[in-house]
Order: sequence, then C-alpha cells, then structure tokens
Amino acid sequence: MKDRSDIIPELRSRLKYDTSTGEMTWLDRPVSDFNGDDRYAAAIKKNWAARYLGKPAFNTTNKMGHKIGRYKNSDIYAHHVIWAL
Repeated sequence: MKDRSDIIPELRSRLKYDTSTGEMTWLDRPVSDFNGDDRYAAAIKKNWAARYLGKPAFNTTNKMGHKIGRYKNSDIYAHHVIWAL
C-alpha cells in the first residue's frame, strides 16, 4: 500500500473516532470532494451521504486481517488513520 499521508489531514475533518469502541464513522463531506460541475457534484454528494453518512468507515477486513477502507481511490489501513487522528 502506498503512502497516503497527504490525505490524512483531510480525513481528520471527515471522520469521527470513538475511542471507547475503536469505531470510525463518516461525517459530512464538502461538495468540493466530488468531481463535476456544481449541480452534478451536489447530486453525487447527496447519493454518497445517503449511503455512507454516519455509517462505519474503514471497516473492511483484508486477507491479512487488517481493517482497511477506501478514500479518493486509495486503500488505507484503518490503524494508520487512527494513529493520525
């Protein structure tokens, strides 16, 4: 997995981390996170929010047993995100 430390600061404002459970959940994302003109990006954001907003983030388990997730077309280990938060 390549180094994606450049997007970790973004994730700080897009995730909520519960220290008692270790779970991360998605917070609202700005329209600027989505590609396209304003109207199209707003529609994509609305669809994203309906599917992910407030739901667990980085909770897929890979074949090595690590929790991973995807953000901006990059696979990222959950523990890397948690360390950075």
